[in-house]
Formats: sequence, C-alpha cells, structure tokens
Amino acid sequence: MVPPFEAAAFAQKIGEVGEPVKSPFGYHVIVVLSHNTKTVADVRPDIEKTMRPEMAKKEVQALRDKANVTVDDAFSARWFLRNRRPRPFRLSSLLPWGPWLGCQVPRGFSRSQILSPKQG
Repeated sequence: MVPPFEAAAFAQKIGEVGEPVKSPFGYHVIVVLSHNTKTVADVRPDIEKTMRPEMAKKEVQALRDKANVTVDDAFSARWFLRNRRPRPFRLSSLLPWGPWLGCQVPRGFSRSQILSPKQG
C-alpha cells in the first residue's frame, strides 16, 4: 500500500467511513471492515515457502562462483565416442562434434561435406 492510504486505513476505527484520502493513484474513500493480525508463527510457513526458491538460487550461484571447472576437450570427445548410445542418425547431430571428429560441418551442409576430411 502507498503510505497515505496505509496511514488512513490503519488509523480508522472498524465500521467507520473515513475522509477522502489522496494518493498517487487518485482519491479514495475507505471503510474499514476489520483489522486482522497474525503472529509470526502463523505466517512463518508462507514466508519460508516464498523465500525458499530465492535462497536456493543464491546458494547454487555461490557454489558456481566457488567452483573451478576445467574441461578437457580431448577426453570429452573420447568419452563421447566410447559411450554414445545408438540413436537415429541425423546430420545435425554432428554439428557440435565436427571439429573433434576432424570434419568440417558448415551450416546448410550435405552428407558428402560432413564425411570428407578438412581441406588444408
């Protein structure tokens, strides 16, 4: 709530029609039907549910910032060639592996371009 609206709403008594209040959104006439308060113990599960994803994202980011990752491209290529599962052959599946396999894989390629070794 904007401060002028909040101050007027909480200053009024229950069931009383207040004076018009001006806020950045215009003029308001407030009628207070009830004031509800909750203890911290009542709202704690809601607060935790709201904050849990944010806290998890911060923790994951902190772990990523601390991590020192080194990628060995030669090992990755050997592992891929040894451990790949049989799948339907698609030419587009070779795009990321072309340089490691010794093939040049240009965009808009044909089968003969992929299967021929690099020139030069």
